[in-house]
Amino acid sequence: MTRYWVIAPIDSQPADFFEKVWRFDIENEVISIGWSQFGDVSGMSRSELAEVVAYHYPEKPQQTKGLITNMVWSFYNEIEPGDVVIARRGRKILAAVGTVREKAFHEVGRNPDVDHRLFLPVTWHQEPRNKDFGAVVFPMLTLAEIDETQFESFVEGSGLELAKSEEGETYENQAEFVLEKYLEEFIVSNFSGIFKGELEVYVDEDGNTGQQYTTHIGSIDILATDRRRTLRSLRSISLIS
Repeated sequence: MTRYWVIAPIDSQPADFFEKVWRFDIENEVISIGWSQFGDVSGMSRSELAEVVAYHYPEKPQQTKGLITNMVWSFYNEIEPGDVVIARRGRKILAAVGTVREKAFHEVGRNPDVDHRLFLPVTWHQEPRNKDFGAVVFPMLTLAEIDETQFESFVEGSGLELAKSEEGETYENQAEFVLEKYLEEFIVSNFSGIFKGELEVYVDEDGNTGQQYTTHIGSIDILATDRRRTLRSLRSISLIS
């Protein structure tokens, strides 16, 4: 059965660097991902990969380490020939769609512009290319599996119905909604003072702020960066009425 995947070949900013990496992928009919510090993952079991991830990211929350493990494992072990890939540029643009030809492989030095070592052979379709949805529609993960309905929405539709389906709750009490939005705006406007400079509102590679931020698990009221950590980590702030 065909499975559908969304993959970010690299951060969309800086734009010229994205273009270099993406041009290589298109011309060589592959898509690649990073995490070269993990070494050759081809012979690792899932538990061994999890240990390697934990070693390189000791300060990351367990959930984040689990997500990284799942993404690398899926890229190398679960994506099969015949599966379909959407390459995304940031979270608003569909760069291209392709069909997987072979299983992923590990190779050092294949792309001279970036130290990516995990490659997936893909036959890239001529259409659609560079489809800009004008809004955040893609998950923030480097690799995410989607279903056929979601895939068709991205390729044939606007993709926006997926984003809308994840937008906030329905409030029976309008006063409750107004109060919560007022509190949210107050916190964001006074963020630095409230958190004494230890947290800052997150801004992603497309310039979207962390207020009402869409993720693969739904919308987060306020997503913030923890500046106290050596490795940058994210914090979510939920408004509970």
